[in-house]
Amino acid sequence: MKHGCTYHGLAFNVDMDLAPFAAINPCGYAGMAVTQCRDLGVLLSPSQAGHLLACRLLDAIYS
Repeated sequence: MKHGCTYHGLAFNVDMDLAPFAAINPCGYAGMAVTQCRDLGVLLSPSQAGHLLACRLLDAIYS
């Protein structure tokens, strides 16, 4: 994000099967890795992660 805008959208992977991403180039970059919260040791439900992300985005907009 830059100045509150994204240029390619936002994908926030929480706990999912990442196998389908092996067949694409994320954001058009060959070889770019895709990860998720679970693999980084962040153990949240999708609902919890969505709530926290929404709070952080609102904080960024209004601060």
